[in-house]
Amino acid sequence: METERDPSQILAVAIEGLSLRINNRILIENFQLHLPAGRRIGITGPSGCGKTTLLRTIVAQQVTPPSKATRFEFRPGRVGYVPQEGGLLPWYSLQRNLSVFAQQNDNHKEWCNDILRWMELDGVAETNTQKLSGGELQRARLACAIASRPSLFCADEPLTEVGLQQRWRLLKAWSGEINERAASLILISHDVETLFYLCDELIVLGGEFGRTPMSQGGDGRDHHIKTFSYMVAGGGIKPGLSYGTSDELGYAAVEKPVSIHDFHATMLRVLGIDHMRLTVRYSGLDARLSGVGNQGQVVEELLA
Repeated sequence: METERDPSQILAVAIEGLSLRINNRILIENFQLHLPAGRRIGITGPSGCGKTTLLRTIVAQQVTPPSKATRFEFRPGRVGYVPQEGGLLPWYSLQRNLSVFAQQNDNHKEWCNDILRWMELDGVAETNTQKLSGGELQRARLACAIASRPSLFCADEPLTEVGLQQRWRLLKAWSGEINERAASLILISHDVETLFYLCDELIVLGGEFGRTPMSQGGDGRDHHIKTFSYMVAGGGIKPGLSYGTSDELGYAAVEKPVSIHDFHATMLRVLGIDHMRLTVRYSGLDARLSGVGNQGQVVEELLA
């Protein structure tokens, strides 16, 4: 007897060991992403850190040397790509663009009209896309991505030139369509409110502590046991912020140190959990992720 698989166990995207290089410049090293079907993640960070290159690589579903990956797999289905620029057929009207992306399904005319209404573009349906304003172009790119009925949306700063009130109406309509199709989403944005509204994942990118340039009496190099770095994205974390510094060797934190207990307390806060109340009975103690007593303080400066 066959049973239906839990959608949360089906991976829409499975990436392991991805290293992106352009002209011998390392953009991203050893990146991993397991995105279950129907889930949404947001990626943020400073300009030039490789977000758009990463998204384009995911959309292309192939890694071009000298970049490499140990695993790069995708669930079969269409990808709805919302680029920052381009993405439309400039010699066609918006209505014709939508028809192309809808791939002439039986009810494509009705479907395209619905999308035009959701994206508040019905007044410019017959307009050549070369004549659309910046905000209209952004909405048109999103409309075309929706028209293709994708199982995975990949969006790069999709609604930055749209007014605030209109943006929330569009996000609500788009979110409803994502839910209706049980689609997955990878969203790049510098707007923390958009990330917080659309995405349901807090991404923490970190690694093992580093190595010193020397060794104290043994083979190999010692560990940097006193300080190392993490990247946190989405979930209400303030974007584009570098917090704290180490000494010149990267051996010890010298400015705004964050203990591991502070880090866990802050992670729990953005997940809506009071770290002081989340306890597990262990060896007769109410153990917390954020330590004991007064250990673990939420780092308010990291929160948007």
